[in-house]
Amino acid sequence: MAADTPVKILSTIAVQGAMTGIEPLLAARGIPVKIEFSTTNAIVERVTRGEIADIVILTQAAAQQLAVAGKVKSQADLVRSEVGIAVADTAPTPVMKTTDDLIAFLKATPSIAYTAGGASGQHMAQVIGKLGLGEVMKPKTIVIKEGFAAELVRDGKAAAAVQQVSELKFAGARNIVPLPDANQSRLIFSAAVLSGATQADATAKIIQALTSAEAAAAYARSGLAPVFK
Repeated sequence: MAADTPVKILSTIAVQGAMTGIEPLLAARGIPVKIEFSTTNAIVERVTRGEIADIVILTQAAAQQLAVAGKVKSQADLVRSEVGIAVADTAPTPVMKTTDDLIAFLKATPSIAYTAGGASGQHMAQVIGKLGLGEVMKPKTIVIKEGFAAELVRDGKAAAAVQQVSELKFAGARNIVPLPDANQSRLIFSAAVLSGATQADATAKIIQALTSAEAAAAYARSGLAPVFK
């Protein structure tokens, strides 16, 4: 493969905000990349169906799933994420310290949006079920297939949005609070070099860039906590 052939990266949207700060690091290292953003579930499906890519960035569990299927050469943990709720900038910031706070918020909010294909949306659906609020929330829940739920808040189509904090921030939300600890889902996101990757030097340099001090700063700015040293 030619040295100037872009390295194809399939990445979760959870790190999309951070990648805007990391792509210049790759350019400085002379590594052309083509990055496509989607949900973890969609990335797993694409790779499982045989789509060719060099690196995937997705949840640690999904990376391990692909490894068991023989799709992964190596894996590096990058960041920890948590799920948050965003409301309009002009709305009061929700109190979200306990499960009772979350229940009160869910009952009071006129509408809430989350994704069907993302880990955060699946988690929120489970939380709502465990809290016994399924029937209460059903008529005021807006489920989108993928993308950024906070855009619905921005456009006045939903009063609140649930997603990874980094995704809410990337979509422009500023009035964000994490879910209470008792209802939280903290995920590790990892970068995995796929078995079909042919540019060993380039993929190694990308992993180095993704776990560099400069990358750590970009992750932190986007609402993610680096887990590497």
